[in-house]
Amino acid sequence: MCQVALPPTISRRRFLTLGAAAGVSALLTACRNTSGTGAFGRNPDTFSPLPPGSPSLAGPVAAAEDATLTIQAPVGAHTLARPATARLYDPNGDDLKRLPPEAGVLAWLEAGDPTAERIIALQQLPPLAATGDIPAELPAQPAPTGETRSLGRLTLITRPGWGAAPPQWSPAGEAPFDAQTNPAGYLTYPEPLAPWLTTLVVHHAALEFHHGPRTIQRLHILRKGYADVAYHFFIDGLGQLYEGRPLAARGAHTGGYNTGTVGVCLLGNFELIPSLQAQLDTLQALASTLGREYALTHLAGHRDFQPEATVCPGENLWSALPAVAAASGLAYGTAGYRPPPW
Repeated sequence: MCQVALPPTISRRRFLTLGAAAGVSALLTACRNTSGTGAFGRNPDTFSPLPPGSPSLAGPVAAAEDATLTIQAPVGAHTLARPATARLYDPNGDDLKRLPPEAGVLAWLEAGDPTAERIIALQQLPPLAATGDIPAELPAQPAPTGETRSLGRLTLITRPGWGAAPPQWSPAGEAPFDAQTNPAGYLTYPEPLAPWLTTLVVHHAALEFHHGPRTIQRLHILRKGYADVAYHFFIDGLGQLYEGRPLAARGAHTGGYNTGTVGVCLLGNFELIPSLQAQLDTLQALASTLGREYALTHLAGHRDFQPEATVCPGENLWSALPAVAAASGLAYGTAGYRPPPW
């Protein structure tokens, strides 16, 4: 259940956007929007292509020095070497003399030793969409602790790590599950989980990279009436993995297909931007881990389940998913879904 799914007229553009938050009215309707004009009222053909290669990671600039550049994530940051030969571009692909400190960036990293990462190219990022009223706070959200734990070979930023609120029960929202009176409610699967979980469903947030799990939890609880954030996992622009809704709790991410599916949301808008290698690497590792530990058999995109309702997870990410599934040892598509027994 993506936040904003912008129209496919500007997919496959190899540039990245970052800026003010999308309007809440758009957030609540855009997952059903599959036609229309671009978010900026601009002809996408005016954007110049960036240098060849696949972008590795993305996020807003936290600090820009002569020799280094630090890219921020919702939790944590990553500092990269910035050699004098690194190219710098504006949103149209034209050369820039310097990087404005408030700009977002798209970074290409040289392959090789990850301890010697060097930026090849950076791009200043335009706003994603019109600004709007994203809820500023949820009283029950505590301060993030930065706590992590292991999930297979991955490091998982836990719910306390990003400052999650506990489930918020509401008579008008996602109340606890009851097979007779509230079959769509907040369901906790009986143990063990393996017989229940079959398919990893991939979404995109369609928000700027600094809007992570805290923002999305506020949107889901305060604007959509969910008891908690809809997804089980998030992956930010640095490839960091976050814990979302507990894995033992049914998600609220794919209408009509939530039972038995695990929702993962990649930060970014992949109708507008290329998929990021750091995120794809983490997604593949997550899919492999879930397949091994919980016997998941399939991986699919949100739009595979609801093709008439959404373009989520965006054309550029969606087109990469079959290869991710194959590399993870999972089948691609919706054939693993089993309807609930009630």
